Amino acid sequence: MAAFHQHVAFSAFTGAAYGATLYSTGCVELPAAVLAGAACTFAGMLPDLDSDSGKPVRELFNLLGTVGALLALHRWRRHSGLPPETGLLLAAAVYLVLRYGAATVFRWLTMHRGMFHSLPAAGIAGAVAFLLYDPLNATARWSLAVAVSLGYLSHLVLDAIWQLRSVDGFRALLHGGPLKLFGASRLAIAACWALLVFLAYCIALEQNWLAPLEPYTPRWLSAHDSWRHPLPELTR
Repeated sequence: MAAFHQHVAFSAFTGAAYGATLYSTGCVELPAAVLAGAACTFAGMLPDLDSDSGKPVRELFNLLGTVGALLALHRWRRHSGLPPETGLLLAAAVYLVLRYGAATVFRWLTMHRGMFHSLPAAGIAGAVAFLLYDPLNATARWSLAVAVSLGYLSHLVLDAIWQLRSVDGFRALLHGGPLKLFGASRLAIAACWALLVFLAYCIALEQNWLAPLEPYTPRWLSAHDSWRHPLPELTR
């Protein structure tokens, strides 16, 4: 597989091309285009969070905690009337949870190049970025979400290219390669796809594409519901 610095270089090139395209076509302003390019570069390193190696993983979780803290401050300033000190405490708590708690959970629940190296995982990363980022410009929000998925996908594509160069690479690519939809563990497959469907549903609700699900009421109960609401003449 490709080395860590090769993934960084490839995702940075992809992010620069994507950000330049966004700005040159007039989709977003320059700051949003630069942010999308940076997000693409960062997302290109995310699949290595399930790695067992030392320093790159520690650096990734440090960076993930910092980004999470900044996003928490961003959401807090937009949607909260709490004092600034509370926002700083919230950001510090998010950093500690992502830096240490998430790292421990990843070591317990993931295997290297499992479902975290898959196409649905790239969709999950983009969906999470969309739900966390909340700018006034909807186009900038979508561009950031696409940038995260694109950067994540660049990592998978580079791994697939390296795998094709190896002996029996094409056969290995077809059986659980980086661009897979399903993995070896049924539990991991179910959890990954369930999370993707749930996040897609949350986005659809937020964008008013779907109506919220209402509690199911049996037909016989809805037809004989008058006992809950007495007639006006009986309440006088």
